[in-house]
Amino acid sequence: MAEETTQNPNPGFDEEKFQANYKNMKEAVEKSGTPLSHGAFGEFLFMTGVEEHMKEAIPELQIAADAGYASAKAYLGDAYLNGKGVEKDFPKAFDLLFDASLEGDVDATYLLGVIYFRGTEVEPDYEKARDFFADSASKGNSGAMNCLGLIFLGGFGVEQNIPKAKRYFQKAMEHNNVNGKKNLDMIKEQGRRFNYHDFILMSFAQKEE
Repeated sequence: MAEETTQNPNPGFDEEKFQANYKNMKEAVEKSGTPLSHGAFGEFLFMTGVEEHMKEAIPELQIAADAGYASAKAYLGDAYLNGKGVEKDFPKAFDLLFDASLEGDVDATYLLGVIYFRGTEVEPDYEKARDFFADSASKGNSGAMNCLGLIFLGGFGVEQNIPKAKRYFQKAMEHNNVNGKKNLDMIKEQGRRFNYHDFILMSFAQKEE
């Protein structure tokens, strides 16, 4: 659920450094006025995780998205999917993410996998989720690697395969995904008899509350 506060959830956020970069980037946008510069500025604002900055990011990203930049479409899709800086709008989010995915954006492809895995405004479809995750993971997205591990750990649309799940978690961890390590630690602690399927479903449901 999106934060309804201007406080940044990222503990590593540096307000002083942000303000210095903000000034330089805004001047660059005003000077060049290109869709690419608007998109870069929008991504910079969006990545702060601060509500007021994410709101400012939306029109910047829209300029870049209208010019055809896939990464800007992916960021906007994330915004409309999760209510970051805008009201949630699933149809708009899905269209943006689908277009960005077709254009090769790995983050958009990953988010489409999340949509089908969670069943966000659609029927859960673990096969489609797995396909999107596999595509994104093959291009280096560590979140998708971790989610493939979850699919095999919980047996979502496939036979449960803990060794295969561990390989995906290991790969995610090697790509600096903290959840990969957490999931490897969970398997070590809980063993093979634990009901991972229901635990994973509950965890995803809590993230949407």
